[in-house]
Amino acid sequence: MKGNLMSSVVAALSASLVAISAASGQSMAPRPYALGVYAGASMPMGDFKDQADIGYHVGAFGSTALSGNVSVRLDGAYNDFGKKDVT
Repeated sequence: MKGNLMSSVVAALSASLVAISAASGQSMAPRPYALGVYAGASMPMGDFKDQADIGYHVGAFGSTALSGNVSVRLDGAYNDFGKKDVT
């Protein structure tokens, strides 16, 4: 019973957030340009994880609108992984 109530609450909150973002998105004018930065952890996968430790990545981006429905974006990023001592 408690699990069903929690699922209902999560579903209701999610639906509310989607409705709010859709309503606010309609009233906003498109931006002519955007700039941003990002960073985070990078986790090696597959065979690569045998040789590398968790690393990091950083980057920046810029975009501009060419018309109402078309825009161009340029990204630059740097990734670095630590090395494991393999014996």
